[in-house]
Amino acid sequence: MKIELDLELPAGTIDKELEQQLVNLATEDIVLRLFEERRIPSGLAARLLKITRREFMELCGRRNLPLCDYTAEDLQEDLAVMDNLMDQIPGEPALEDRRE
Repeated sequence: MKIELDLELPAGTIDKELEQQLVNLATEDIVLRLFEERRIPSGLAARLLKITRREFMELCGRRNLPLCDYTAEDLQEDLAVMDNLMDQIPGEPALEDRRE
């Protein structure tokens, strides 16, 4: 799918350099929005922006976009699993006891 934007501006409003900057900014915003809504993965987002995955991760950091959806509930579930596993190891204190 290709997205095209046709925006009529008064003559002399922008030059070619500014036009390219605006196109790049719009492309970045669209790709980041698609990534934020989890419609595309980070690898594809990086390819669409013609940058490395590391650069994409840094861009997300500058825009305060999380790279993954790890909630407080996810953390609680993981801690419960770890606590269960620790209970299975003889002589190891429960995870709750280790946090104190």
